[in-house]
Amino acid sequence: MQGAKPLRQQIHEVINFIINSDETMKKSEIDRFKLGLIHNPKLLEVYELLILKYKDSTKTKENIIKYILRKVFKWMKEKIMKEDSCDSKTACKNFVERYFPASKEGFKNSEINFNDDEALFDALMPFKKNSKNKTMNSSFLADTFSSKAFRDDYCLFLNSFDDTMYADNF
Repeated sequence: MQGAKPLRQQIHEVINFIINSDETMKKSEIDRFKLGLIHNPKLLEVYELLILKYKDSTKTKENIIKYILRKVFKWMKEKIMKEDSCDSKTACKNFVERYFPASKEGFKNSEINFNDDEALFDALMPFKKNSKNKTMNSSFLADTFSSKAFRDDYCLFLNSFDDTMYADNF
């Protein structure tokens, strides 16, 4: 970048560079871009701050996905409790049978406490010690959304999700 460009245009170029960058970009390309910012310490500072925020955004996206899935799992379990007029433990078992039939056998042989929503959630969600999914990847999402019943109820849940988020934030 040249120092003669208006600051607004320089900031725009920094933002575009960050947005268009990914993990495959070579360090030499990043260093070359940063060298072009040395003439303006404030612009270099903006670049560094944006890089930090942008790297953190990946974690934030995963947290949002986990938040939504946690809420939808709880909502689905409560829906089953109402529809089947059953207790929490039975609802958890019915939840697995209805939405995760492929996982049913694995859960039978495990020591999951079906009275504990968190234990069930931990078993279904990635990143957890007892989870069969160790990462939130396309395989996890394919498994989770493979059930038509899950997809249908997930869509129903999303219709009221704004209210849920509003209630959680106020």
